[in-house]
Amino acid sequence: MASQGMSQGILQTGGLQFFGRAFVRMGAVQAGAQYKNVDSRSADGVGALFAKIRWKMGKLQLDTGAAYRIRIGASSHVNAWEFSAAATRTLGTLSLRAYGEYSADEFGHGPSLFGEAGPRLDIARSLQVSANIGFHTLRGAPDYAAFNAGLRRTMSKGVSFDARVYGTSKAALGSPYRARLILSIHFTS
Repeated sequence: MASQGMSQGILQTGGLQFFGRAFVRMGAVQAGAQYKNVDSRSADGVGALFAKIRWKMGKLQLDTGAAYRIRIGASSHVNAWEFSAAATRTLGTLSLRAYGEYSADEFGHGPSLFGEAGPRLDIARSLQVSANIGFHTLRGAPDYAAFNAGLRRTMSKGVSFDARVYGTSKAALGSPYRARLILSIHFTS
């Protein structure tokens, strides 16, 4: 649950965002479903069926995935395929990560590409700080750079708290692009 919903640096909800995910893991393969609410004229939420594969080669971790995304409550352009890849390199308490997502037709808008990279530092066993810088391009929408920086604190097994500042290079375009502080709590089992 988050104080406001964010995705790729853009505001998705004016109030609380609830995000639920269930999955099964078999070795390097993970498959599942997820849902999050959004404030949109065209949909009430976005669900997805997904599959991911993770490989480890020493201190390098590689992830690839595919997701069939569905806009809940939409009357047109209801679905989109999305493909992702990530690489993470650990250097002691420092991790460097690069991530990318691509959709050939983002809910009827055409090709979409998002990429970001950044470091994470484990200050203590239960405290991490991280920052990312990225870019987003989508036909018919402004291209922008996105950034975020924050900290995550593990409160107890299965419970963590995150405080993160988000922003974009297009703040002059209005609320969805403006910088903001987002607080979130995560429950896992």
